[in-house]
Amino acid sequence: DALASPQAVLGMTSRRSVRAGEVVREGWLVRSTLVHRGAAVSIVARSGAIEVTAAGEALDAGARDAIIRVRNVSNGKILRARVLDDNTVEPVETPRAIP
Repeated sequence: DALASPQAVLGMTSRRSVRAGEVVREGWLVRSTLVHRGAAVSIVARSGAIEVTAAGEALDAGARDAIIRVRNVSNGKILRARVLDDNTVEPVETPRAIP
């Protein structure tokens, strides 16, 4: 399970020490946690050309593309969101339009 490409380790963290020149194995790697529990995050919802941003608090930790719970600071509602980077998440379910 040796990795041949440097791109394969992007966004990953090793579970053990790796010496210079040592072959990196897939089993040694885990996704890096980008959002930690309690961290301030930006909730970004996009629909076409419209983008809405709100302040949030991460209720779970997560790596890139992980689904975590986030509290919207302005209204206290809890939503499920996908981690985009170290301080940005996007809602998994978008609210329905009001008729």
